Amino acid sequence: MNTMQRVKPCVATALAAVLALVTALPAQAAPTPIAYDALGDSFAAGTGAGTPLDMCARTAAAHPQLLSGRMQLQLDDLAACAGADLADIAGQLTALDADTALVSISIGGNELDWITGVQLCASGIPGLCDGVVQAGQAGAAALTAPLAQLFAAVRLHAPNAQVVVTGYPRFFSPEYGDFSGTYQGVPFTLTTASQAGLNSVTDALNASLATAAAAAGVDFVGVADRFVDHGVNAPSPWITGADSMAPLHPTSQGQRAYAAAITAAVTPASLR
Repeated sequence: MNTMQRVKPCVATALAAVLALVTALPAQAAPTPIAYDALGDSFAAGTGAGTPLDMCARTAAAHPQLLSGRMQLQLDDLAACAGADLADIAGQLTALDADTALVSISIGGNELDWITGVQLCASGIPGLCDGVVQAGQAGAAALTAPLAQLFAAVRLHAPNAQVVVTGYPRFFSPEYGDFSGTYQGVPFTLTTASQAGLNSVTDALNASLATAAAAAGVDFVGVADRFVDHGVNAPSPWITGADSMAPLHPTSQGQRAYAAAITAAVTPASLR
């Protein structure tokens, strides 16, 4: 018998031992899905980004739907509903419990009358838009305290969760010039100055959301930078037009930008 013939039985014996060991190892259990609840208004419901699925105008393109399945997140409740304001969120809090590991919330936009503001700014009456912008900024600033109270209530209802408050995008891209459109059959034009003023109201709202989130000990995730060059009047808009069924809302691409922003802010290991 040559050397190779003497080695083969040894190799076979070693392989058999390894196979026996692998077979004896316990099967790896699938990771437990991370329970995720989404609260808020039409921006969280996905309104305007696809076909409405229900009376709350939720769509399959809503960023909470897109997040479900990422990082082992499992959407337990999409409680967000079009038109929801601060007073409506109390009813949505019932979706939360001690098992909730992640909460996202979009709220505050319906406290400000955006469409009326756009109409007034497009009227061309000298000085009128300046008053609209000043009133909008003051209204946004006044939301800080009630928003902080709301976010604290979310923490109480979901004591083990990471709470993510999402901001709002700027609706306009003044760098592309005046914006002309039609709303309910009536044509209008917004100058670049009016667009910049209305965008500053969004900035004021985002500042209030960030301050309130910090006061409540939750996370603020801004999205405005992701929408740069993608306003309603940009060549590649991520905001629906004034003639849309849901004007000035994120498109499906805009909802994907929201999902990317939240994904970047969430560490799955910290949610377990």
